[in-house]
Amino acid sequence: MVFLYETNTTSLQQEQNECSNQFYSRVGLMRDFIFRKIYQVLIDWPSADIRTVPNVMHQIRCGTDEKDAKIEYQINWFIDCAETHIHNHRNSFDTFCLEGEYEEKIWEIIDENDGTISYQFTRNPDNILSSAESVSGTLRHVASRYHFPGNKMHVNTQQFHSVTPIIGSEERVLTFLVKEKYTVPVDTFILNSKPYVDSLDDDMRPATKDERQDMYNKLIEVLTKNNTLYTIEKLSLELQ
Repeated sequence: MVFLYETNTTSLQQEQNECSNQFYSRVGLMRDFIFRKIYQVLIDWPSADIRTVPNVMHQIRCGTDEKDAKIEYQINWFIDCAETHIHNHRNSFDTFCLEGEYEEKIWEIIDENDGTISYQFTRNPDNILSSAESVSGTLRHVASRYHFPGNKMHVNTQQFHSVTPIIGSEERVLTFLVKEKYTVPVDTFILNSKPYVDSLDDDMRPATKDERQDMYNKLIEVLTKNNTLYTIEKLSLELQ
């Protein structure tokens, strides 16, 4: 697979591995850790940083790790988890599924020297795409993974994927993310078999009052349903 940018893959992968090892040795990321993070968000709800990507998701920023400010925690509650553009991410992350399910399709450009051309678009921080740049090879779906309650997946920065909801799944997808910001700059791209893509409609804004209330109700439901140590009674005492 050939890309039009260069990166120090060995250095980046080493940093990603170190991040993952440090995190798991420190916290283990048991379900109790996730529920504790949810509980902490609820205790300080008026200050909760909640954002919405219309028609896509509500997102809660849960702060950074106490021992490593490069590690960030986040909750995503999807309105529609479909991601049709084939893309990579600026930061690698671990995603833990709490509710709902989806299929992640992994894509690669495979060059078989048959003259086939695919296209790469640089995604700028303001969500503006560059003009198409041609890449030799065919864009192919090479693997799939399924995300479901209790499952953990790692998504690295050089993995190009799209996401498809599972037909018949009634629950909206709710995930907990552990992200690492790297010192090695990582560019983001969209891949396509054609020299154009539909416009990106995923601008983020602060959540409305009603959206915040919906998110609050969902997190209360998660703690209650999972019979956690962080009970509603305990939360009520904390808020008094």
